[in-house]
Amino acid sequence: MRLFALFVLLFTSLILQSQGVTIGSTNPPDPTAVLDLQSTNRGLLLPRLSTAQRNAIQNPAEGLHIYNTTNKCVEVWFPSGWKATGCDCSSAPPAPGQIQGPALVCPGDTVVTFSIAPVQGAVQYQWVIDNQDTLVGSNGGDSIQVNFSSIQGTRNISVTAGNSCGISPSSSFSVQVASPSAAFTMNPSSPVTNNPTQFNATTPNATFAWTFQNGTPASSVSSSPSVTWTQTGQVQVRLIATSPAGCRDTLDSLIQVVNCQANTWQFTTCGATGRLGPSQSQCNSSYGPGVVNVSGGIQEWTVPASGTYQITAAGAQGGQGAGRPGGLGAIMQGDFILSAGDVLRILVGQQAPNRGGGGSNSSGAGSGGSFVVLQSGNVPLIVAGGGGGAGGNQDGLHGSSGLNGTSSGSSSGLGGINGGGGGAGTGGSAGTQSQPGGNGSSCSYGAGGGGFYTKGGENCSGSAPNIAGQSFLSGGLGGVADAGRGGVEGGFGGGAGVGHRASAGGGWSGGGGDGQSSGGGGGGSFNSGTNPSNSSGANSGQGYVTITRICP
Repeated sequence: MRLFALFVLLFTSLILQSQGVTIGSTNPPDPTAVLDLQSTNRGLLLPRLSTAQRNAIQNPAEGLHIYNTTNKCVEVWFPSGWKATGCDCSSAPPAPGQIQGPALVCPGDTVVTFSIAPVQGAVQYQWVIDNQDTLVGSNGGDSIQVNFSSIQGTRNISVTAGNSCGISPSSSFSVQVASPSAAFTMNPSSPVTNNPTQFNATTPNATFAWTFQNGTPASSVSSSPSVTWTQTGQVQVRLIATSPAGCRDTLDSLIQVVNCQANTWQFTTCGATGRLGPSQSQCNSSYGPGVVNVSGGIQEWTVPASGTYQITAAGAQGGQGAGRPGGLGAIMQGDFILSAGDVLRILVGQQAPNRGGGGSNSSGAGSGGSFVVLQSGNVPLIVAGGGGGAGGNQDGLHGSSGLNGTSSGSSSGLGGINGGGGGAGTGGSAGTQSQPGGNGSSCSYGAGGGGFYTKGGENCSGSAPNIAGQSFLSGGLGGVADAGRGGVEGGFGGGAGVGHRASAGGGWSGGGGDGQSSGGGGGGSFNSGTNPSNSSGANSGQGYVTITRICP
């Protein structure tokens, strides 16, 4: 008997292994099933666990099934976690919440993860990505992984949640696929030895790493480093720009370091006329913002690099009167060694307004000289005298290339015969019937032009004060007009205002004012530069200053 029972057990085991097991019926099992549950009035009841009980299962086996009593879902354990395969529902699930993932990625980035929080009542999810990118793995869970192509641009990623009752509205997320483009500007465009060159990275939303071959500093992580080279030649500048996503772009540029960069700067009256100099806004309109700083009409300019500069200054032409032209301004030129950062005070002489009519009562006013002065210590470099105003029967006298301003054109010892008041750098004498210089009580005679140090002489101390031209050190204003005689004001730069007789031009030394009906004297000039080139009476119209960098 025992031997027979063992035989039956072995035979039964072989049948079960080959055919599977049926429960609930005598019918044979399905040939593909290990266990075939058959019934017409009962079902399979899975273990029922709350979410907390489910989470307490240690190391669940892959494919483990439960019924979650908390969310009323049939759930299966997958390598990525518990997933619902079916849930009780009365409607489609709500739209998924915010998609989590990077908003900026690099071209060609791979296995980039995007996810959402599980949606209540959802049993599956459907993700949609752009055609140029590739989905890694399956689509249906609450997270996906994407391989991005090298195509740059904006991507849209969306996801919906679904169950047996329907599909939710979608939730979308925008991703920028971009690589930084390393770029920079530099000033000056060719670095000059022993002078700083300013670099500025122009790549937005990036960090930077610079290397400067043979430069000081040799490297930098600033967005705008300042670099100096001590030797000429071709050098490499490398800029690496890194985006917040970590992708990088490298720009290698070969630049030429020179020992000089030729350039020319032209300074004008910026459109100003009369006794007062230009404003900051006028010079900003003429040159652009930041070229000069204007203080009291005097333009302050900073030397950009150490080296030799040729400076040309031209005084303004004297004012017209009685149909006669005013004297021409002097033109002075010289070479100067300047250092980077030096500030030059530049006063550009302005022409006095023209005065019509005839006779001595229509004499012209003096015009301004042009000055270039080193700000530190108010050291004069070059000054060009302005022309004198025209008289009733004589043209205005020209600005002189000599140190002393010219006397007026009066004859027989009449008028301000001593231009420059008898000394270089001083104001011109006022016209008088007896002797040059001095202030009297009459406005009948022309006033003197202003010099570098002192104002011009005047005979009009009462009714029209300050008709004389003012000195450069006092601001260089032109003299006021004698309104009682219908006069006009002098030009900015020390030109004297006028009432009856012609007035003188300003400069290093002021010209002498007229005492009869002749032309006013022109201002004197000054030049401390090397390779001087000086001309008397050479400029018509407004004054000007030109500065040119001389390269060897």
